[in-house]
Amino acid sequence: MATRIGAVLVVVALTGCGDTIQDLLPHASCTNATLATCQDYGGPGGSPLATFEAACTNAGGLNGSAACPAANRVGSCSIPTGVPGVTLVTRFYTPPWDVNTAAANCTGLQGSFTPG
Repeated sequence: MATRIGAVLVVVALTGCGDTIQDLLPHASCTNATLATCQDYGGPGGSPLATFEAACTNAGGLNGSAACPAANRVGSCSIPTGVPGVTLVTRFYTPPWDVNTAAANCTGLQGSFTPG
């Protein structure tokens, strides 16, 4: 019972924080149908998020608030951003990507590839 009450208190406390909590949660994705890729952004709002969204639009992508889809995904590439608290994962989809070409592309981005 004490564990449930503690969990409820944490949820209530976080709910009262409003936008502060939203700034700590993953915010965006960028789907580029031409490249058959999607990028998931995790990190704070403000300038890092605005930069991600602008880069997405400039590259011909479509910004979204949902995570990238799992259907037809051949792999994911975690890319170092150099920005504390910001994560960026590029997802590759078939066609045209297969595991080998996606992994090679990820290596070129100095990322860490995960199949599937």
